Amino acid sequence: MKFYGDDSFGRNGPGADGCCTVAGYETDCEIWKELTKDWRAVLDTPPKINYFRMREYESRLADKDEDSGQFLGLSKTDATAKFNALVSVLENFGSQIAWVDSIITWDTFNYGLSSELRDFYKSPHYLCIFGIIEGCREICRRLDIGEDVPVDFIFDQQPGIDILIHQAWSFAKQYLPEEDTHIMKKIGFEDDKVTAPLQCSDLLAWHVRRNYIRPPEDHRRPRPAYKLLRRSVRVKMSSVWREEGLKQMAKEASDRLMELPDHKIWMAYLLRQILMCQRPTKGKTSR
Repeated sequence: MKFYGDDSFGRNGPGADGCCTVAGYETDCEIWKELTKDWRAVLDTPPKINYFRMREYESRLADKDEDSGQFLGLSKTDATAKFNALVSVLENFGSQIAWVDSIITWDTFNYGLSSELRDFYKSPHYLCIFGIIEGCREICRRLDIGEDVPVDFIFDQQPGIDILIHQAWSFAKQYLPEEDTHIMKKIGFEDDKVTAPLQCSDLLAWHVRRNYIRPPEDHRRPRPAYKLLRRSVRVKMSSVWREEGLKQMAKEASDRLMELPDHKIWMAYLLRQILMCQRPTKGKTSR
């Protein structure tokens, strides 16, 4: 099994605009090969583009030529047709791929954690990544292939962000029990201009964040593409971090383990509590 993920992050500010999202799709290698073939066929159809990035497509529609990238020179009609065709590829594979996303706002991160914990985690990326790992574990359980089937996790190469993600991964592998990390087979970072599944994840992450914000220009409603993507998938796991839950979890960990001399053991315990709170209980459904 492989999960390809990308992020769509807001500025460190208040409210929904500070929403941070990591999202992507999980499926087996053979399905990824077939999907990639169809995705590239759409990219190559005239007018050809070499890769897809949601930000560049949106910039073209907004007449921001300097940020339009691959869509520069395409008419808005052609750009929209290309986008719709790529969405159709994901729709066609919806029954064979699983959607996983994890959302947190900067408000939740800034006010749900102590200054010590914020210094340790550094960025909401840390919590989003572990929301993704637990989502993939639950996907495997729902598909009856086992909760602990090893999964490869591949993310977009982004200087600085890849370091944060790798630090979170390495800390978990070193300090958490094997029962929590068995699913974490290996982690990798690839160029989204080359790796089609990361382009799929870019499209999804943008829409997940946009749906959480629901800005006035969208009439506070889900975008049509978001609804199409959501309806097409057979299995979906979504987690949203809440401030009060994060505060309570951190307090319980602090009350129990303040006497521990090893700072990293304390952090590992808290991380395990984070993982546990992301696991669905019987009768609980995803958002």
